[in-house]
Amino acid sequence: MISGLIFKVFSELGILVVLLFLEIVLGIDNIVFIAILTGKMRDGRTIRYIGLGLALLLRLAMLLCVSFVLTLKKPLCYSLSVQDIVFLAGGMFLLFKGLKELLQYVRLKDIHYEAKNSFLTVCYVAFVDLVFSVDSILTAVAITKNTFLIGLAFTLTIIFMIVMADSVSKWIERFPELKTLALVFVVSIGVLLFLEGLHIEFKKSYLYFAFAFSLIVQLCNVVRKYRSTNEK
Repeated sequence: MISGLIFKVFSELGILVVLLFLEIVLGIDNIVFIAILTGKMRDGRTIRYIGLGLALLLRLAMLLCVSFVLTLKKPLCYSLSVQDIVFLAGGMFLLFKGLKELLQYVRLKDIHYEAKNSFLTVCYVAFVDLVFSVDSILTAVAITKNTFLIGLAFTLTIIFMIVMADSVSKWIERFPELKTLALVFVVSIGVLLFLEGLHIEFKKSYLYFAFAFSLIVQLCNVVRKYRSTNEK
């Protein structure tokens, strides 16, 4: 019983680490946007704090809505339930979003945002964060049904964004392979969600193992690249 509890705790900690990694890396565009939008404003930091606080509330509200919808398993038509429809639509969205981001990355295209000097930026920051977080919410729900764990990951991510908005974007630009890995994982999750919507079973543990292995390899490359750069 104790060993089972320990295994459960470590497995949930592992899921939390994966969620945090995905939330932070997939939210880099959002962090860059917020840094640019508020960087030249007189009350930039205050606006950033308020906007991201509001964004967290919107994320949690959307998470609760998605979690509720996924409990609706009664078939509507052709043996498809509301949950199945959400999985199918969410899977297609993640596929489109991930492939689009990867294509932009391969073509070396960057999105530039124009800042507006207005306190309404608070609402704008919160809204854009919500739009940008749709893919991460769907990815998180596909990984685990533990709403508390996802909410905790969202909260820690927002805190991270508040503290590290200026420096994280530079770090990811220096090691873009981490974002590439996260986008590939999102595409894989999209396929997994779509298959689940069609009632085709696939063990998620295989995907998680492949992701963990790839992450270790990429982190080794990042450390090696960082050390070689500093030695020069």
